[in-house]
Amino acid sequence: MKCVFGSILAVFAATQVFGAEQVPVIAVWPIESSVRQWDTENMRAAIETQINKTRKFKVMERGRLDTLLEEQGLSVSGITEGDDSLGGFGGVDYLLYGRVTQVALESKSQLLFTQCEATLGLDVRTVDRRTGEIRYSENVRLSKNVASGGADEDPCRGLPLSSVEELSIDAAETVANKLTISLFPVKIANVDGARVFLNYGDPVLTKGDYVRVVKLGSGFVDPDTGEVLGAEEVEAGVLLVTEVRAKYSIADVLLVREEFGVGDVGHKVSGKDAVKAVRSELAACDSARRNEQRRCRKAGPRCDEAREARIRACGV
Repeated sequence: MKCVFGSILAVFAATQVFGAEQVPVIAVWPIESSVRQWDTENMRAAIETQINKTRKFKVMERGRLDTLLEEQGLSVSGITEGDDSLGGFGGVDYLLYGRVTQVALESKSQLLFTQCEATLGLDVRTVDRRTGEIRYSENVRLSKNVASGGADEDPCRGLPLSSVEELSIDAAETVANKLTISLFPVKIANVDGARVFLNYGDPVLTKGDYVRVVKLGSGFVDPDTGEVLGAEEVEAGVLLVTEVRAKYSIADVLLVREEFGVGDVGHKVSGKDAVKAVRSELAACDSARRNEQRRCRKAGPRCDEAREARIRACGV
């Protein structure tokens, strides 16, 4: 399976700039809010904490950032022009800023009872401080039931907006994980037989995750401008994460269509439909293997057909 993945070349640039001993510095800007009486400092702190957990960034100390902002009166646009003469910001690589767009409590009838649903909306962006390029953009919207009552009751009545606070941690984890993977994707760090070691551990990967492995072809450019447009991806197979450590994970090989190698990129499978698709592929492969075993007890055309069907379903 082949596809064009336009942003992967930006990943190459990021991994070349930051070596094994040097991690990029990110400054988390004060989060704005479109909702009155909603304190965004807890959200900001949660994002900083979750980014630190990924071990891929060094977060600029908040007190230092706030002091610099107060002293210099700078906005985001004011320090994304690559000017290293700006005191205190020369070592910053990325800026993350955002706005809380929705904080709500809503009663929803469930026939025999009523639930109070909390909703949190957050828009975030991360820009490259040196170029001003937007490297990550996300619209996060999360919901959770926080109370319930009888069919004629309003379980949201009397609940403070702080009931939505738990969603801040979930939103922060979503932002941190997607930001990290967008700049530094999951990659194969080592292959040991049927076991594959991945360069991410908790909290980016969890036991039971499926990971699609792809091999990257050569990039291609716009013949007029020279701009790198993308690179071809060839799907190499599917992994199942079986062990998760702080800095890395171990996965079992489930499908192999191309030989894996160190540096091959992995895409975590997320969403019910995507997971269902992977499981369907695995079931088809398992069925093809069993059919091959039955038909190949004796050599012949039926065995050859079954073997070809197994190769189509399972790969090499």
